[in-house]
Amino acid sequence: MEALATRCALFLAQIALFSNTADVSEAYGFRSQKKLSENIEWSYAGTLNQNNWAKKYPSCNNAKQSPINIEESLAQVKIQFQKLRLEGWAENTSDSTIVKNDGKTVAIDVGGDFFVSGGGLRSKFKVGRITFHWGLCNASTDGSEHGLNNEKFPLEMQIYCYEADAFSGLDEALSTAGKITALAVLFEVSVADNENYMAIIDAVNSVSRYGKSGPVSPFTLQGLLPKSTEKYFIYNGSLTTPPCSETVEWIVFKNTVTISDVQLEMFCEVMTMQQAGYVMLMDYLQNNYREQQEQFMGQVFSSYTGIEEVHTPICSSEPENVQANPNNHTSMLVIWERPRAVYDSSIERYSVTYRPAQGDDESALEYLTDGDQDVGAIIQDLVANTSYMVQVVAVCTNGLYGRVSDQLTVDMPLDDAGKTNRARRPRIPVYTDKPTLKYTDKPTIPATIATSFVVDIHTTKPDGSSIVAGVSSESDGQSNTFTDSPTSITPETSVTPETSRTLEKSITLKTFVTSPSIYISEVEEVTQPVTDSHSYGESSVTVAPLPEIPVESTSSTFPPEVPLWPTTANLPFPTTDAFSTVLSQTTQPVFNDAGNSSHESRVGLASSIERQKAAVIPLAVVSTLTFLGLIVLIVQTCTVDLGTTTDCSSHPDNKNKNRYVNILAYDHSRVRLAPLNDKDGRSGGDYINANYVDGFNKQKAYIAAQGPLKSSTVDFWRMVWEQNVGVIVMITNIMEKGRRKCDQYWPLENQEDYGCFLVTVKSTKVLAHYTQRTFTIRNTSIKKDSQRGRSNERTVIQYHYTQWPDMGVPEYVLPVLSFVYKSSRAQTDHMGPMIVHCSAGVGRTGTYIVLDSMLKQIKGQGTVNIMGFLKHIRTQRNYLVQTEEQYIFTHDALVEAILSQETEVPSSHIHQYVNNLLTPGASCKTQLEKQFKLVCQSNAKQNDYSSALNDCNRTKNRSCSLIPVEKSRVCLSTSAGETSDYINASYVMGYRQSKEFIITQNPLPSTVKDLWRMVWDHNAQVIVSLSDMSNSEPIIFWPVRDQPISYETFSVSLRGETHVCLSNEDMLIVQDYILEATQDDFVLEVKHYRAPRWPNPDSPISNVFELINIVQKESGSKDGPMVVHDERGGVTAGTFCALFTLLQQLEAESVLNVYMLAKMINLMRPGVFSDIDQYQFLYKAILSLVSTQEDERAFQSSDNNSTVPGGVSSAAESLESLV
Repeated sequence: MEALATRCALFLAQIALFSNTADVSEAYGFRSQKKLSENIEWSYAGTLNQNNWAKKYPSCNNAKQSPINIEESLAQVKIQFQKLRLEGWAENTSDSTIVKNDGKTVAIDVGGDFFVSGGGLRSKFKVGRITFHWGLCNASTDGSEHGLNNEKFPLEMQIYCYEADAFSGLDEALSTAGKITALAVLFEVSVADNENYMAIIDAVNSVSRYGKSGPVSPFTLQGLLPKSTEKYFIYNGSLTTPPCSETVEWIVFKNTVTISDVQLEMFCEVMTMQQAGYVMLMDYLQNNYREQQEQFMGQVFSSYTGIEEVHTPICSSEPENVQANPNNHTSMLVIWERPRAVYDSSIERYSVTYRPAQGDDESALEYLTDGDQDVGAIIQDLVANTSYMVQVVAVCTNGLYGRVSDQLTVDMPLDDAGKTNRARRPRIPVYTDKPTLKYTDKPTIPATIATSFVVDIHTTKPDGSSIVAGVSSESDGQSNTFTDSPTSITPETSVTPETSRTLEKSITLKTFVTSPSIYISEVEEVTQPVTDSHSYGESSVTVAPLPEIPVESTSSTFPPEVPLWPTTANLPFPTTDAFSTVLSQTTQPVFNDAGNSSHESRVGLASSIERQKAAVIPLAVVSTLTFLGLIVLIVQTCTVDLGTTTDCSSHPDNKNKNRYVNILAYDHSRVRLAPLNDKDGRSGGDYINANYVDGFNKQKAYIAAQGPLKSSTVDFWRMVWEQNVGVIVMITNIMEKGRRKCDQYWPLENQEDYGCFLVTVKSTKVLAHYTQRTFTIRNTSIKKDSQRGRSNERTVIQYHYTQWPDMGVPEYVLPVLSFVYKSSRAQTDHMGPMIVHCSAGVGRTGTYIVLDSMLKQIKGQGTVNIMGFLKHIRTQRNYLVQTEEQYIFTHDALVEAILSQETEVPSSHIHQYVNNLLTPGASCKTQLEKQFKLVCQSNAKQNDYSSALNDCNRTKNRSCSLIPVEKSRVCLSTSAGETSDYINASYVMGYRQSKEFIITQNPLPSTVKDLWRMVWDHNAQVIVSLSDMSNSEPIIFWPVRDQPISYETFSVSLRGETHVCLSNEDMLIVQDYILEATQDDFVLEVKHYRAPRWPNPDSPISNVFELINIVQKESGSKDGPMVVHDERGGVTAGTFCALFTLLQQLEAESVLNVYMLAKMINLMRPGVFSDIDQYQFLYKAILSLVSTQEDERAFQSSDNNSTVPGGVSSAAESLESLV
């Protein structure tokens, strides 16, 4: 009866509300009805729930969002955080205390003067408001926002305080983003009522109806707190409701307060207004708590009560998941994961300590990594058949060490370990928690360690049937077959749509969700190939990277492959406002404050960058998040058939115009050629396999096209002319892996006719990663003497990227970014769409379009929305961004772009640019320092030094800190009985070629032969020997006159020697060699430059270019890479290569990109630039060169004008002031 009465009352209340609304609407029409829904800007349920808060309030997706789960074991005790001072809290509140039901919570505005200070608070704060958050109002359900040690509570009270000296009230402090202190009290349920809360419960009961307010009987704030308030946790976070401002210092008490079941149930009698479609309905207010923010990247501290054991200050928790295994019988591989918590500072590097388990020697040896990204180390020179004790600890920038990991025992094998000996743990580790999933009504369950990565996503189709979206990433690259029967943790348990989780490479994890709306807080980098499949009952559709199927294929059946995201026709590009609204689900501010506590998944010896303030959310997670972002996109869109058609592509007359039978142009967005009749009067048709694609804030910004066929070349140039195309971006080579990927559609020689179009090649500039061609296209059908004669010729620039593998991604992102910037800048407003094509016109083409558009969005709005933009453009051409690897690469490239920004500088601006780099910012650090940290950061998935560290090759290295990585290692030929292909040498990018230089060390007596083998194998015609200013005598590896050096396949003879006196009186020795084959007539001429001191510290810095100019003049006509070596193959050789390239860039383009050159050298040969002074030297040298050139031009101008310019002498002074 009571339930029936309650329902009747609710029904009558709704009738009354509608009648009142109707009365108002009669007077104001629809205006008041619309205002009623507009007043509710966010909610905990319905379409305005917390999953959608970030659409209107972008801060809700930032890095330091509250609430969070607090793990006491990870909170560092700080002795200065002691007892809080609560002034006036024992007194009763005044009569001005008001309670109000605002539809989101019950809020009590406290009257009276009550202050909190001390502890970790920086000043005194005045109590302003009390709010409550609850669930379903019973002891077994969650209701609190914060959690302690993965436990949530039925109710949470939050006391908000503000600085009374700065603000008149709490609302003013909130509206102006003032500092707020919030005290959180967690509740448990008991049998007896809590007398201290009687006034609170009565107040809640009095405002159960939505919108009501009233007075509150006097109560004491002290009575609302736990009996002991000495133990608390403190962290900097945010408001837990929109606008989610990150201005709150949270104090969460460890001890709880108890209330009875009856008192708790009073909160669930509170009513609110919920929007149901276009109607507002009254309902009970329940579950008014925000989900815990798993992406939180801040630090939590614990108060000191006098009983805690205060250890030596530490800067982090211990490294996680430490593993150690024998690498061979004399070395071991140690890997780990980043600590879960970092305090006060950031991690600079890691220390690995190891010592024999037996014996009297208690001292441990220490290995220090190069940077904080290094989460692995190879410990060498160990004793076989010996047990070692191993521990890992973080070393922070403030000089403190973190908590030491658990001690592992590693048993080294007697000889080479064929089977890996696993490390033994002598005791239970302190931290055993692994990344977990939080289930509704269930405790968290640890995930299982494995070698695969699996995610199953269950959702529901509109007809109620089950959908399983499975994604597998196995170490062997093979995919799993997914069925409708889940096989993972507690299949009967469902995960709430807003499930957050942390995934790692080595974790097997299967998740079942009830909605495709998934919120991802953080996911580690996933590098393995992925195959995704959706199962609908018995039928199955495979969702996978789509191979391009040539027309010539004899196979009559094709796999049932579909695009990763189904697309739709007839979707016009929305306006700017509409577009930002549609895409705002994933649009996040680019620059946010990121902490240093996120897990990393990098293994290898690599330098890194300190977490920057300009971190990226979601792009800080971007390069690691992309894998599940791909899954979310699949789940959100693959269940809808949007009905696009490709009838024109499939027409019998047009099938032979498609390069691949499964890459077709959507009808609604395809480019239609103007009607054109041939000499016989037959129509050539309007079809070409190309689609318009929108860009950032611009409709039809691009034309995504397939690589032209020989038969469609005329149509391609028709499209160029008709669409007023000024820039063509080509991202394929003519032949790749023995297959023709694109026909050459430009002249082989000077010019060529394509139908009525005469195309002429005006210039060709071949660079390291792309070639730039300039064409003129003349429409011969337009007569010169006609009215339109002046416009019958146009200029078209082609940017042809030559280092992008089919169905893959480039090894490095920086050259791609430079290519995108260059080609995008060439596009002007008066031009038509930019044509972008690869082979099929989908994978590499889509990647370029997403990169270019997102770079423009970042520059224009400071936001990025990869997933939303890609979903949109996939409605215009199928399969854009074709593989998971390309999708991940897009994120990696944008992360680099945001961190480094544009670094190519016109030579006329280089002085101002360096001045800006050397100007300290708010953090007292210069941009040069930040840039150098990026230079030292390795973006490689994993640096592989396996060949360099092989037992048979280690003696060939002068230093273990400068060894080649596999991806850029120079390999020797193993013919003629040679067994090893190893030499300590690395390819390095130049201006004209991607492998223009070989940097190597001075040869050892045992590797002289290997050096000449390298010169012979790779046709190197220039060798530059640079002195490192040391007193050591260099190894003489060259022959003397009339005494050739002979090897199995060739001999080396000295043919001549000349001396060149440099301006600093140093003598440059130039020797000419002849390498002759012993079996045939092949001859290789080699020129060897031996510089005694370079760079010479006693000479002006501009003199460094004297040697470079000499070598450049002689090497311009030489083929093969230039061999540059110093003592260890390090900074001297790297500086020479960098300045050599920068000089070429300056002369050819009048621009400079020091950052890109230095970072590429460090990526291709890690460790070359390891000190900021070495990096700054490059800028100093360039400044001196530019200043010298400016002086020369100024003096030439003064000679011509017979006047002396006043600013000539200022260049050197400016240089001195800058550097």
